[in-house]
Amino acid sequence: MRHLLELLPGEHLGSAVGRIHTFGVNGTFNKTTSALGLGTHNIRPHRLCHADDIILDTLFRTRGASQPLKDNAFGHYIGTFLTQNERSQLEAALSRSEVIQLRIAGQSCIQQQYWRWCADCVEEDQAMYGVPFYHRDHQIPGVFHCSKHKLGLSGHCPECDFNASSVSALTMPPHDNTCPHCHSWMAGYEGHFTEAMEEVERVSLRMANTSHCASFSDLTDAVRMAMCLSLEDMGTLKGTKLVSKWFNELEHRADPMAVAAYFTNMKMDEEDMRFPPQLRNTRLYHDRAKRDPLHPLAHLLTLQQAGYDLAVVMGFEG
Repeated sequence: MRHLLELLPGEHLGSAVGRIHTFGVNGTFNKTTSALGLGTHNIRPHRLCHADDIILDTLFRTRGASQPLKDNAFGHYIGTFLTQNERSQLEAALSRSEVIQLRIAGQSCIQQQYWRWCADCVEEDQAMYGVPFYHRDHQIPGVFHCSKHKLGLSGHCPECDFNASSVSALTMPPHDNTCPHCHSWMAGYEGHFTEAMEEVERVSLRMANTSHCASFSDLTDAVRMAMCLSLEDMGTLKGTKLVSKWFNELEHRADPMAVAAYFTNMKMDEEDMRFPPQLRNTRLYHDRAKRDPLHPLAHLLTLQQAGYDLAVVMGFEG
């Protein structure tokens, strides 16, 4: 097995702490995180612009990794949806000249806030590296399947409802894919999944793995163009009516079951169906809005509902 302080190929940056703890000398998980200089013991699978990821980025770069925050976390994934000032803040934090203070709106409302894995990857990793580990790509919001094996991702026990929201609850994926509590088989995702969701999944994977050609202003301009909203109309009564009308029409066009598969705050009551407020956020169509950065998944769903081919509008094709 490789040295504990070296990242395995495709390993999730935060989850490496679980592997280090399992084979380390510290008696408790809290002692391991403290020894690494981390500020929290609660390591979740999906966090954007988190101070501890900056610490881990520095740690693994000293061990030879070139850009852990991008290759093993969500640096690429969030980058396009930040303003130039916000990107500068992130770069300053990576150089350790500033403390990261970016908050991502909608992050706490993402579904699947637990560690996930592919049963076939676990078997392959055990054979190749001597240890199973959590892959970063399996934790990406909007991704429900392993891109390599096409299997639905495991992580939730259908029998006892166990899932690991923090890596301390299950430091590595179970090598036999059984629940650590009731020992039932933890089947992969078999829920609602459409062609549109497959497009979001495919583009989300590409976003996390490479830089994008599109800029934040390109993407907000695209949404504003679909709204037929000019910059001059922004903030006027006419503009407010255009925005409200467009979002109301979007709610009628969108697939509520898909939105519910992405966000926890989708209200599915037939008498009062309400979409998450992050799907009406000003940042979706205005790159200078005085709002916190918005979760990329909200941008993708809005662009898709506006009629854009996501790979093209993100600059991956065409």
